[in-house]
Amino acid sequence: MFYDFAVTVTANTLENVPKEQEIKLTAGVIQKVHVLYPPGPHGMVKLRIMEGGHQYLPSNPEGYFWSDDEVVKADDEYYELKEPYILKVVAFSPDTTYNHTIGVRISILRPEEIEKQSGLFLLLRKFLKLVGLG
Repeated sequence: MFYDFAVTVTANTLENVPKEQEIKLTAGVIQKVHVLYPPGPHGMVKLRIMEGGHQYLPSNPEGYFWSDDEVVKADDEYYELKEPYILKVVAFSPDTTYNHTIGVRISILRPEEIEKQSGLFLLLRKFLKLVGLG
């Protein structure tokens, strides 16, 4: 399953009052997350993805994604979603003059797909990715 969300961060959104947007998903395991920064934000729009009260991406607790004209990719995450299957995008853009829309795309493996990719095959795929061959 593949989800696509647009997150519009208004100009001069402060860090202490960020834009927060829930994204509703379904049961499964997150396989890929892509954050699409169009040309224009010049690294001034910062974004993180939360699950419950915990930061999911980026992995470092105080980190944010920020970029310009780039797709930030977190592939092969294999992160199992918990009920109620909702992630929250938190973003801010202090000192910006314009609104910016950032894309968030998420690929999820359904439970039946996970069974197909489980076991040795999944471990082999992760190993190949780790050594740069996957």
